Amino acid sequence: MTNTKTKESQIAATLAARALVLEPFVAALNRSAAQALESMLLVVKGQRGASESAGGTPFSGNDGAALNRAFEQLGWDEKAWCGLLLESSKVGSPKTSSLTGEQLNLLIESIDPAVIIALDEVARQKLSQSMLGAKNLNTWLPRKTREVQGRLLVSVDGFEAALGSDTHKQLVWHQLKQASYAEATKRFK
Repeated sequence: MTNTKTKESQIAATLAARALVLEPFVAALNRSAAQALESMLLVVKGQRGASESAGGTPFSGNDGAALNRAFEQLGWDEKAWCGLLLESSKVGSPKTSSLTGEQLNLLIESIDPAVIIALDEVARQKLSQSMLGAKNLNTWLPRKTREVQGRLLVSVDGFEAALGSDTHKQLVWHQLKQASYAEATKRFK
């Protein structure tokens, strides 16, 4: 019984420590720190969209609703994903676009997702710099997937911009399919 309680308190302490790491950046997330810790997918958006530019929270516009629908179609629960906006619009929030590679890696390790999706080129470049380093920067190409540090990285060709064009939407849908629940579980068995 004591071993079980000790293990439970160790897990609780670890989760609390991970949540503390996320707290300064919670304004750039579309979920609370506690909810982010339960996410299997980390969706990274490099640039603000119309909703965020108007003062909305990250992913509160059409892109967030479209991501919920897309992930449901791909077999993920709505709560399975957490969004990170690198270019924050909130007054008083940290300037996440100037996150160092080390800080971004710390956020990623704290959330510990199985899949990371770069929704635009700014996000792909920032993730490449932080996760792959300067020497391997060009090894994760636009619109491609890559496994890094035990995670599947998926790059899509401008998710929010694609919402206005059926042709572009089909291209991005094809790219997002690489992050389906079935594909992710197949890779990480």
